[in-house]
Formats: sequence, structure tokens, C-alpha cells
Amino acid sequence: MLLLALFAVILFGMSKIFHDESKMRRERAEAEKQELQRRKEIADEMFEGMARLVDRFAICDLDTDHYEHHERKKEDLYPAEGSFRELREEISRKYVALTDGENAKLTQMLSPENLRAQIKTSDDSLKFEYAARDRSTFLMMTVVPCGWENGRLTRVMMIAQDTGRQHMLQELANTDALTGLLNKRYFDAV
Repeated sequence: MLLLALFAVILFGMSKIFHDESKMRRERAEAEKQELQRRKEIADEMFEGMARLVDRFAICDLDTDHYEHHERKKEDLYPAEGSFRELREEISRKYVALTDGENAKLTQMLSPENLRAQIKTSDDSLKFEYAARDRSTFLMMTVVPCGWENGRLTRVMMIAQDTGRQHMLQELANTDALTGLLNKRYFDAV
């Protein structure tokens, strides 16, 4: 009888230990879930805050050839999502890069191969100016990495900011108001 009571006490103790361990695992899993949710909310807030500072941006998946475009200031210039290759081609049809570089075509500059060659770490970015073909609009594009897989760039965020006002002010500063000719300031800079 004593042996049976001892066995019952041991069995009860073991079930209590297993129950407590199971409860601790559930609590740990719930805490991890809450921490992930908190991090997601912080990231969403940061993303939303950053989005208010730029005119437009696109999240582009270099492996699946897919993008999501977000327009902040004006009417949508591009579909909300689609093929990244088609987006690059559309951008290249509307705009021209303002660089003297060898690789100055926008479709080449924004190709996955070139982005991977230019952006090798999470601290790298690609930045260049571009303009509408008729020079009515001037923009700055910044491409930053936002996804890696085994050290390989898989996703980028392309951020566009209107720099037209800056170009207009620079033109006003470099030309004579009366004659419209370039002034001393321009030639000193050259």
C-alpha cells in the first residue's frame, strides 16, 4: 500500500512537472508572438513615417520580378503592383538619367544585376538624379536594400523625391535676371 501511495505521489509530481513545463512553453511562445507583433507595429509606424517624407516609392522583389508602388503626392504614375521589368521600362520611357556614367540608361541602372553589383551590404545604396525627357520634372532616386537571402540582395526600395524646386533655384542663382545669361557664379563653379 505504501508503495502504491509512493507511486501515486511520484506520478502526480511528474505530471505536475510536465504540466508546468508545457505551461512555460505556451507562455514563452505567447511572449515571442507578442514581441514579434510589437516589432511589426514599430516597423509599420517607421515605414508610414518615412513614407510621408517621399513623393513615391516602390518595393521591388528582384527574384520574383514583382513590385508594389506607392504614390504619396500626386496621381498614380504607375500601377500599384506588377512586373519590376515593366516598371523599369516605363520609367526609362518617361525619364532620362542625369549622369555621365557609362551605365546611364535607367533600365540598365535599375536592373537586378546592376543593383546587386552596386549594393553589396545593408549599408550601401544607389543614388542618382533623373529628369523627364522634356526636362519639366527633376527627381532624385535612392535605391536601398530591404531584403537579403544568404548574403544575396533580393529586395530593394526605390525612393523618388522631386528636386524640381532645387533645380529651379539653382538656375535662378546661376543666371542674370535681366539678360538670362549665365552669371559669374556659374562660371566660378565650373
